Amino acid sequence: SILKELRNQGIQVSTRSDWGATRGDPSHFDGMDWNYNSIAIHHAGHSYSCGKPTIEQIKNAEQTDIGKYGHLSYHYAISCDGVVLEALDIREKGSHIDKMNTGVIGIVLLADLSVRGEDMKIGEGKGMGAIWNRIMPSSTDWLNNDKQYPALSTLVSILLKHFHIQKLGGHREYQKIATNAARTCPGTHGMIMVDLMRKNFGLSAP
Repeated sequence: SILKELRNQGIQVSTRSDWGATRGDPSHFDGMDWNYNSIAIHHAGHSYSCGKPTIEQIKNAEQTDIGKYGHLSYHYAISCDGVVLEALDIREKGSHIDKMNTGVIGIVLLADLSVRGEDMKIGEGKGMGAIWNRIMPSSTDWLNNDKQYPALSTLVSILLKHFHIQKLGGHREYQKIATNAARTCPGTHGMIMVDLMRKNFGLSAP
């Protein structure tokens, strides 16, 4: 019904069957979840770009997550052109926050919403990946927010109807609480969207 409501509000939707999702490894099933009270916003990060096809992006995310968790870690993904993709079945517990997934819906924006050097500044970045990030120009994926943000906002508004959501935050905020680890996700521009959503929907930070 969540996907149907999105379509009714003019949002393009791609179900797991539409984009050809792979069935995850049953041995890595993390259990059922339903009594959601929080939403965590992520971005896909430096390996992703708004210049790449949406199907390629979600397939890459799936391949990465199956290797780590046995299934996609997020419940929904939103492409740069505003398509909402069903990632993990909403009835299943995600794996998008280390040690803090119960009751939290994970939404990933298929873009790089960080700024140059952000990994180094916050403290997450290490090794060649961090050096590469520091010397490369900042991503311009945030320029697609005029398509991603409305789709994200509509999705959140519908989730609020189905669940008793009280909190919304960026991955970095949840991870700080869960393990005191520094994370840049969902990037500087992603956090701008998080702040706007909290104000618009009257939600609190984690």
